[in-house]
Amino acid sequence: RIQKQEFVSAGRGLSFFNGYYDDNGRRVEGRQAAGPRMSLTGQVFPVMAGIATDDQVGKVIASVRRLLKDPKTGGVRLNTDFGGIQHSLGRAFSFAYGEKENGAVFSHMAVMYAFGLYLRRRPEAGRAAWSTLYRMATDGATAKIFPCIPEYFNASGRGMYCFLTGSASWLIYLLLTQVFGVRGEGGDLVIDPQLTRDDFGADGTCAIRTHFAGRPLRILFVNSKRLPPGRYAVGRVEAGGEPLAFVPRAGGGIRLTRRTIGLLPAGRETKLVVNLVRGL
Repeated sequence: RIQKQEFVSAGRGLSFFNGYYDDNGRRVEGRQAAGPRMSLTGQVFPVMAGIATDDQVGKVIASVRRLLKDPKTGGVRLNTDFGGIQHSLGRAFSFAYGEKENGAVFSHMAVMYAFGLYLRRRPEAGRAAWSTLYRMATDGATAKIFPCIPEYFNASGRGMYCFLTGSASWLIYLLLTQVFGVRGEGGDLVIDPQLTRDDFGADGTCAIRTHFAGRPLRILFVNSKRLPPGRYAVGRVEAGGEPLAFVPRAGGGIRLTRRTIGLLPAGRETKLVVNLVRGL
């Protein structure tokens, strides 16, 4: 029903999901006389939940880029300008556009948008969303904050309400489990990276530290040919120079069984070297 009824056209080649009805039962998003209305929240949950088809995900990305990307900061806004107070929609629209819930670059939803895009195997678009937050947060002259993830950035790019723990948790969760692709599955360790070329250093490597099954791990990804995501696969995993057996996953990446991880030393950190090779 959401795929068919709530995927709306807003003209000019724009199509995206409607996520809201107002207090009078009217659809909020889509084509309006004053211009298209769109919210980021209305896109995040259909994408993240797997409701959106692959074609719809592509149209959402294009619409977000055209309607919600702030031309000044590059951040993804919460919504388009609905034009004044909206009594039937609630308190958010009592704020000036670009402040708080009315069209600010809201860290929580921007990170969740990126997370949903990685889930749908769109790492380039996902990286653009979270890396823009990083760039904004580390631009001290504009953000006027110490580097952190604030609740939101206002219309002038200033970071407000430092820091929002929900956004921080989602960002760590995103980077560990989707960008580096290190996560648990049925008790086993999955390594399913969606790292882009920009994530690797000049030597074609990047690394992350984590714990799994009581074992401290430093996982080093080697992409010597600087292949883009979707073009590489895990070719070999080594610990102490010795190869570890793994099982390829149908959805991407590989699985290391819990028994394999359990054979690693528990008292010191183990470096796992993950070699990325050209995929089939």
